[in-house]
This record gives sequence, structure tokens and C-alpha cells, in this order.
Amino acid sequence: MTGDNHQIRRHKIFRWMLVILLATGFGVTIGFGKKVSLTEIPAVVQDTIVREIGQALIDKIDRDKDDDEIVYEVDAEGDGIDIELKISGDGTLQKKKVEEEITLSELPPVVRNTITREIRNLWIEEVRCKTRLGGRVSYEIEASGEGKEIDLEVAADGWLLYKKIDDSDDDDNDDTIRIEAELLAKSISPTLSDVAPYRDALVFYEYHVQRRIKGKFKGDRIRVTHWAIYDNQLQAIREAEIGER
Repeated sequence: MTGDNHQIRRHKIFRWMLVILLATGFGVTIGFGKKVSLTEIPAVVQDTIVREIGQALIDKIDRDKDDDEIVYEVDAEGDGIDIELKISGDGTLQKKKVEEEITLSELPPVVRNTITREIRNLWIEEVRCKTRLGGRVSYEIEASGEGKEIDLEVAADGWLLYKKIDDSDDDDNDDTIRIEAELLAKSISPTLSDVAPYRDALVFYEYHVQRRIKGKFKGDRIRVTHWAIYDNQLQAIREAEIGER
């Protein structure tokens, strides 16, 4: 009888060890990269979400891993507002992007001047204000007419960040501002001292923009980042991938 008790006890211990292994091992693979509810995330993450989205409604929350760190990616929507958040497991806000529909009259004059120059007489269909973590503001514009569709992104100072023209009459003659790699740091992120000499301007630390580049990028895909300083903090404010998919 005593031997039976030992056998039962060993089976119980084995089952608990298996549960622990599944939770700490295979469970990591299963538990990440999926949607979760607000009640399934830590309270500190909940507090950050509530503080950052205000009256907007949560559309979805994804739990994922980024460089072995648990992160939560949140999409929320309000009255004409879309919010995207990326929050670490301890509640730290890593990224925030807010897009809001606005009218043409709400644009700064320098931005309106750039838009007028780039789209000329085309019809403006949508204007959105995009604000990222750190306070960087840009404006996205969609316009159409004369068999063309134009997408623009303009910085708050009027600088043209992005332009794409889709010509329905000529698929081979689309004019797109593309990003040409000029990697200075390769895979190493810059430090604050690297960018500090240019603190009064947006610094294209790892790439530069050209107005028109014919053809497609060939070879390996390259991930590059536009770095700048806001409030004495180094921030990656624009990312892009270059090359064939």
C-alpha cells in the first residue's frame, strides 16, 4: 500500500512538472502574438492605456515579444481619431501615434503652401494630423483628379516627407519619393551625442530622401531609421524598409 502511495505521489509530481514546463516553455510561444482583453494585462499597463487614450474606445490589444521583452500593442478609436500604442510590461509607453481627421483650414500656412504646390488643382479627399510620441507632428493628405491619386506626408514646418502618385493611365510611371539607404551606423543605433550637434533640425542619421528614383530597390531588405532629439531625448521618429519583399 505504501508503494502505491509513492507511485501516486510521483505521478502527481510529474504532472505538476509538466504543467510548469508548458507554462514557462511552450506557453511562451502560445501566449504571445495574440489578442488579449484588458483584464488579461497587468494593472500598470491598464493604467497607461486609460491615461493615453482618454475617451477613445479600445479596438484591440495584442500581446507580443520584442527583443525578449513583453510588449502590448493597442489600437483605439474615437470621434475621428485613431490611436496606436506600444507599452512595455512594466507600463512604460514606448510608442504612440495619434491620427486625427482635420479640415484644410486647420493646417498651418506653410503646410498648405506645400500641399498646393504638390497637388495643384486636384481634389483633396482627406486630411489627417499625425502626432507621434515626443510631439512630432506631420500631416497626411489624399488627393485625386485627372486620373491620378496622390498621397502626401508633410512635416509641420512644410517639409515634404513623402509623396506618391498613382497614375491609372500609366502603371510604369508612378512617381514615388523613395528612401535611399546611406547607412552610417549599420545596425548600431546612434547615441545622443551622435545626434546632439544637429539638435535644432530633424536629423536623417541613417538615410536620406531623394525626390525621384527610377525603378525598384534590388538586393537585401534594409531597415533604417530617422533619428531626432525632442525634449533632450533621442527618438526614432520614422522607420522604413528598403528592398524586395
